[in-house]
Amino acid sequence: MHLLEHLTRTPSRRTILQSGMAGAFVLGFNLPARAVNEPEQPPDNTQGKFAPNAFIRIDGSGQTTLVMPQVEMGQGVYTAIPMILADELDADFSKVVLQHAPPNEKLYANPTFGVQVTGNSNSIRAFWKPLRMAGAAARLMLVQAAAQQWQVDPASCSTSNGIVSHAASGRALAYADLVDAASALPVPQDPPRKDPKNFTLIGKPLKRLDTPNKTDGKVVYGIDAMLPGMKFATLRRCPVFGGKVGRVDDSAARKVPGVQQIVVLDDLVAVVGDHMSRICARNAHMNSASPMARIGTDTPTSIHISSACSTLLLHSALSGRSGSRSVWLERSSWALSPPGSHGCFPAGCCHSRCGLRSGLASRCL
Repeated sequence: MHLLEHLTRTPSRRTILQSGMAGAFVLGFNLPARAVNEPEQPPDNTQGKFAPNAFIRIDGSGQTTLVMPQVEMGQGVYTAIPMILADELDADFSKVVLQHAPPNEKLYANPTFGVQVTGNSNSIRAFWKPLRMAGAAARLMLVQAAAQQWQVDPASCSTSNGIVSHAASGRALAYADLVDAASALPVPQDPPRKDPKNFTLIGKPLKRLDTPNKTDGKVVYGIDAMLPGMKFATLRRCPVFGGKVGRVDDSAARKVPGVQQIVVLDDLVAVVGDHMSRICARNAHMNSASPMARIGTDTPTSIHISSACSTLLLHSALSGRSGSRSVWLERSSWALSPPGSHGCFPAGCCHSRCGLRSGLASRCL
């Protein structure tokens, strides 16, 4: 996830929020400084595939790619949403592949909010009907394509596990064999959906699709981004909302090997070092249990911190420049979904990688 957003020398509150928040969902920018472990999102190429709507892609090998309109934050939507789509589609669930939705509110806006955002515990409620309609429409088109080839009534055909069958003649065609024919058909606007009694996936205790890669470490989170020469930091915030830093005795902390710099703002202290173990070692000296941040190369130009606003504020302090102050009120739910933002500041620009619930909506701030 990338952003190249020009900032003014003294960024306003609006610029800070737009730059930090929009970074989560802007895909496809080629940043000069790319994280060495940053995964690449392939473009949504539908050429040669059966792509009847924004959510379903079937290629000639039979692989079914389901595009996820909501963000997986541990709540299980990367399993629940595919179950809805695959059940209505009658796809082979073992061949299902998931893909993040690109930023496109016309195609992927949350029906409840009208913007592309995840929240309010409404992913299933909001997308239940649209996803079922998408799956049912695709299934009907595949059935029609097979029926035309067999010259039979579509009503005499059935579907299961990615195959269209005609019981009377014993014939069957895999979805992969119907990609071209189905793609040439018009998309039905109000396709009949399954009777709930015929659900094969919905309601079943299936294993989560996102668990294996999270368990073996293949998933790269925003907080995992590693840039060449990156420095690390931890923060100690004032424990009282609205409080200020009274006094900082950093004499012992500065003696810890690897500690590069200690930055004091009005309500937090940041300790910068060349390795996280160095920063952890200094905890005994400053009693600082805090969220993790990362600071980049040379004169501090790259930062990884718990919010985009704090990223820009810390950069302002490190570079000796003043900027407009912004207050981001913390909410209790943040303990369950802590934000992470990586900011790099070369030559008056901001390159940001964030993990947020919404990117497009932030452009309206």
